[in-house]
Amino acid sequence: MERTIAVWFVNETPVRLVWEGERFRVNDTPTPLRPEDVMWHPAITHPPRASWRGWRFQAIDERGIAAVFDIRQFEKSPHWQLVAVHDYLPREHSAVTSEHEGEQREPAALRLAGRPQS
Repeated sequence: MERTIAVWFVNETPVRLVWEGERFRVNDTPTPLRPEDVMWHPAITHPPRASWRGWRFQAIDERGIAAVFDIRQFEKSPHWQLVAVHDYLPREHSAVTSEHEGEQREPAALRLAGRPQS
C-alpha cells in the first residue's frame, strides 16, 4: 500500500494530509513510530534494518469520518509514504445498495491495508 502522500506539519507534528484526493485533519495526538516499533512475524529472524521515522494518528475527512493512518519517511527521502489505513470507508463505499431490498446499508468494514485484523 505504500503511496506518496502530502502531509502538513506544525512543530514537526502532522496536522493534516491529502490521500487520493481526500483531505484529512488530524484530530488526536500523533504517536511517533520507529523501525523498532514494527512487529515482525516470528518466522522472520533477521528483519531488515531501516532508517525511517513515522507517525500513527487518527484523522477525519471532510464528512467527519475518522481513520487511523500509519505514515513514514525514509532518512534520505523528502517524501512521506502511507503505510496503512485502518478503519476507513472511502467515499465511493460509504453506502452500499442491497441487491435484494433496494435499501442502503453501511458495510461492516473495508480493509485497505494488507495487515491482518486484530
